[in-house]
Amino acid sequence: MQQDILTPRGLDLQSFYGAHASLQGQIVAMLDNQMAQYNLGVEVLLAGIDQTGAHAYTIHNPGGAERLHDIIGYAAIGSGAIHAIQSMVGFGHAPNADYHATVFRAYASKRRAEIAPGVGSDTDMAVISPSGVHWLTTSELAQLAEIYDEFSAATAAELSAKLQDFNLGEGDADETDVAAAA
Repeated sequence: MQQDILTPRGLDLQSFYGAHASLQGQIVAMLDNQMAQYNLGVEVLLAGIDQTGAHAYTIHNPGGAERLHDIIGYAAIGSGAIHAIQSMVGFGHAPNADYHATVFRAYASKRRAEIAPGVGSDTDMAVISPSGVHWLTTSELAQLAEIYDEFSAATAAELSAKLQDFNLGEGDADETDVAAAA
C-alpha cells in the first residue's frame, strides 16, 4: 500500500502522518481514502463453535464488516469460491445436514472448485466440533477422493444415459445442424 500510494508522492507512512498539518487538506483526505480502500488481496474464512452452535464468517477486502453465513450453513473464499458455493447449492446443503453428507459435500465442492485458476489439487480438511478439531488423515481424504470419483462417474454415466433418450422435438434433424445457446 505504501509503495503504491505514498512512495510515488515522496512519502512513507511516518512522513504522511507526521505531515498532516502541513499538507493540503484535500490531499490528506484523498490519500487517506485511497489507503482505506486499498485492496490487500486477502480474504479470511473463520469458523468455530460456541454455546449457540457452529458459525462461519468471511471477511473480504478492503476491510469492512464481517459476513455471517449461519443461515445457509457454508461459505467459501478465494478464486474457486463461486464454484464451491454453486456446488453446495446444487447439493441442497443446509445447516442441519447429516454430518457425513456435510463432510462429503465440502470435499466435493473443494474438488469442483479446482477448475478455477489458482486452486490447487492438494486438500487439507478439518472438522470442528465441541470436542475439538479433527484434521482428516491421509486415509480419510483418500476415502473421500474415492467416493467423490465414484459419485462423479456414476452421475456422468446416468446423465449420459438419460440424454440419449431425451427428445427435444427436433424430429429427424441432424445433430450437426443443432446449435446450443445458453
